[in-house]
Amino acid sequence: MFRPRRSTWVAVFAATLVLAVTQVADAQRDEGRRGRGGPEGRRFGGFGSPMLRLAMNETVQEAIKLSDEQKSKIEALGDQYRGESRKLLDDGGNREAMQKLSEDTSAKLAEVLDDEQQKRLRGISIQWMGAGAILLDPALAEELKITDEQKAKLRDAFEANR
Repeated sequence: MFRPRRSTWVAVFAATLVLAVTQVADAQRDEGRRGRGGPEGRRFGGFGSPMLRLAMNETVQEAIKLSDEQKSKIEALGDQYRGESRKLLDDGGNREAMQKLSEDTSAKLAEVLDDEQQKRLRGISIQWMGAGAILLDPALAEELKITDEQKAKLRDAFEANR
């Protein structure tokens, strides 16, 4: 009668473990692809207000020289954004409504900052997001005169690099 050696069982167990781990990793990677809106969704958390997230960072606040009053307004804006986005997500996550909320939040943030602070925050944002900034910031894309065809090529490049 054939009795497998202990090393055979260890090899079978190790192979099974490796297979299970790769299946879980593939499932997580595929889950990250669904419903997040392209390359910007994977890297930057999908819709949202990246400029607001940056403006809420203490280091960035120091770099753009925010006053205590501005910090308070930005914190309140962040709380408002989180509450409204959570409500939208609970209601099914309407993509257009989320985009509108993000745009409205960015406009409100621009009202809190002076021109120099906005310029500096935009520079920090571009450094942080890299080329993805063009896909996330319509104003930047417009300023740079990026065509829809160029945006599509950029999205394709992000997808290919992923």
